[in-house]
Amino acid sequence: MLKKVLFVTYGGGHARMCIPVIKQLEAESDIKCEIIALTQGGPIMQSEGYNYLGFKDFLRDEDNDARAIGEKLAKQFHNPESGISYKETVAYLGLSYWDMVQRVGEEEAEKQWQKLGRQAFNPLLVFERVMEELKPNMVVVTNSPRGERAAVEVANKHSITTLCMVDQFGINPLHTISAQHIAVLCEHTIENLQAQGVERPREVFHITGNPAFDNIYDFRGDIDLAFRKQHFPSIPVEKKTVLWAEMHAYFNDNKELYIRTDNEIINVLDGLAEAAKKSDMHLLIRPHPSQPRGLYHNWIKNRNQSFIHYAGEIPLHPYLKPLILSQVTAQQSWWKPC
Repeated sequence: MLKKVLFVTYGGGHARMCIPVIKQLEAESDIKCEIIALTQGGPIMQSEGYNYLGFKDFLRDEDNDARAIGEKLAKQFHNPESGISYKETVAYLGLSYWDMVQRVGEEEAEKQWQKLGRQAFNPLLVFERVMEELKPNMVVVTNSPRGERAAVEVANKHSITTLCMVDQFGINPLHTISAQHIAVLCEHTIENLQAQGVERPREVFHITGNPAFDNIYDFRGDIDLAFRKQHFPSIPVEKKTVLWAEMHAYFNDNKELYIRTDNEIINVLDGLAEAAKKSDMHLLIRPHPSQPRGLYHNWIKNRNQSFIHYAGEIPLHPYLKPLILSQVTAQQSWWKPC
């Protein structure tokens, strides 16, 4: 009998964590994978050739209120450069807000929206529809909030097996991680999660590593200048290079998620450009997978300097080979713009 595994994922980085697992499961003749890829997860799945569903696929003809709310919010929040369709923006915002109204009432929903924005979403009723229509045997999520948290909660309610893949070290988990099984990077992740209130017995944790990191091993070895020649032919062989691997969000001293503004990001890029110029190095700029690319394309175009290169079209791991990098820089959670 065919078993159905439903993946629910937000954001580009977490979508990439799901892809190796989906590939493995698809090799099994008795398993069918369904994917709900939300926000920047959709463009990543599309770039990898996967068919996926979004909230637009669960917006019904009778959902007039949700559609009206979604269209109102989309005027403010839809970004054509994100790769997310307007229809999906309307459906995601509309259904999520409608869901909140159904559960807590219009007045309280407005209060939560004003205070938390999209962080207030917990679309339980939407995922009741999902489970009813797709009827999965298992639900797999990552440790992203909102839809992933709701998917697990609804699946648990209906006695559907659930698994959460935690991306890194379990510091400041983005939701309560109530899945029946929890796959983690290492033992230290388990200790961090348990210390922060994920009070689960040790046997529900499974040390698997992060699937998005599996192919790091493919990029070890001797220097191969073919990569540089193929992707960055204008960089002379003798020139040193520096990679900026962007991380635009971090937890501040109050353990609150802080997302840098466009102006803050531009200030950082300007500083990097000046440092690279003074050091006579070429600068590679790589946005985080969850970020829209337009800001970076525009910044590079406006700078119009031959030593600055866009490096966002290629996954991160190939850059880890010494053929392209002399130094690697990465945004860290403790780093703050000067």
